[in-house]
Amino acid sequence: AAQLVAEILEGEEEELFAVPAKYHGLLVGKRGMTVKELQRESGAFISLVKLPEPAMLIKGTNRQRDKAWGITQKLLDELPGVLAEIRAMQGGGAAREGDFA
Repeated sequence: AAQLVAEILEGEEEELFAVPAKYHGLLVGKRGMTVKELQRESGAFISLVKLPEPAMLIKGTNRQRDKAWGITQKLLDELPGVLAEIRAMQGGGAAREGDFA
């Protein structure tokens, strides 16, 4: 209960974080599973926007926004390499330069 009161007093704000549009699909995930898990883990509301610039809109307390962005950065660092490995194992060949950059 004390944490809930603290979060209410702290208030929620929105913050935009630049995320290239080519990563939006990875972050949404199949049937929205990845973004739903991000929201569950962080407690923040997350949406991906393309205008005015490709970005992730995160709404929540400072703590929630920081946690959501931290998890997102880790995903963006790790997912492209994992996907390239999966493609290579499936016979799709090595990822081409620029596929995930």
